[in-house]
Amino acid sequence: MPQRVAEQIAAVVLSGLFAVMTGCGGAQTPADEAPPTFGAGLTMRYDYRSTHGTSVFEIEVIDDRRLIYRGVAGEVTGLEGGVDYTRRDITPGVVFLSWAEEDGRVTAQVIDLLHLEVHSIEVSSEGERVELDGKIEIVRAAR
Repeated sequence: MPQRVAEQIAAVVLSGLFAVMTGCGGAQTPADEAPPTFGAGLTMRYDYRSTHGTSVFEIEVIDDRRLIYRGVAGEVTGLEGGVDYTRRDITPGVVFLSWAEEDGRVTAQVIDLLHLEVHSIEVSSEGERVELDGKIEIVRAAR
């Protein structure tokens, strides 16, 4: 991966982690409830709204290395696939995922199950970057 692309990913991930860890966010898991567990069987709906339009994905965690996604509304309707990801737990309820797509694109996400938010960045093989922030709806809890 070119150094410039790696630096861009690191900068966005760090800014997303800062936002999550300082409590920036909207909806929050009630204090008397544990945040949803990230694991096999978890199905989430990501609702991204940006200047680029609306994109809604349904994400299903298959196991500790693989997830599948489906575009269910907006510009991504009908898009689907699966990826093998790398995961790091940041704090309870907050995980960092990253993966490389077959076309050379690299995606990194901070999934905040406490505030029900997702912060994503995609960097193309040419170094073009797209940042997306969205809300999470839990469709099905992990097994």
